[in-house]
Amino acid sequence: SVYPAGKDRTTFSENLIDAESIRAKSNAAADSVFSGYDGFKIVTVGRAQSYTKGIDRIITAAKALKQNGIDFRWFYIGGGDDLESSKAAALEAGVADAVVFLGAKKNPYPYIAGADLFVLPSRHEGKPMVVTEAQILATPVLVTEYASARAQVDDGVDGRVIPNRDEGLAEAVAS
Repeated sequence: SVYPAGKDRTTFSENLIDAESIRAKSNAAADSVFSGYDGFKIVTVGRAQSYTKGIDRIITAAKALKQNGIDFRWFYIGGGDDLESSKAAALEAGVADAVVFLGAKKNPYPYIAGADLFVLPSRHEGKPMVVTEAQILATPVLVTEYASARAQVDDGVDGRVIPNRDEGLAEAVAS
């Protein structure tokens, strides 16, 4: 509709995802990060960019969950400019034992598959493939309402979409 002259020469394709490959890769051992821990496991995968990706929201939510006596570990997979400052923020907030920054992983799928919940607390996203990958691995997803969130997640059916604000993440995770 924007470029009618190109109508006959234009197609639309969703992000292509090889579901079978993702499932196969999820069977690899996830180091030993989960071994010996039987509590609630939360995983977030993304570029370590504190504000955009909502790492600060994770730390705030983790503090509230911990204060409410919830047994959990929140594993953050991804490298980037804010990785070290995010670790320091978790330490300062008293949640370094609950928020574990694993850095970049070539194969994040065993972690996603082994988690009880996948959370994407981003303030801004396009259409993140990692949400679809978590759905392929049958890991429940919780996302903030970014531009395409409701196109990816049928709220209450295959995941939860919560308002994109700083408050409410801890309550949504706990529920």
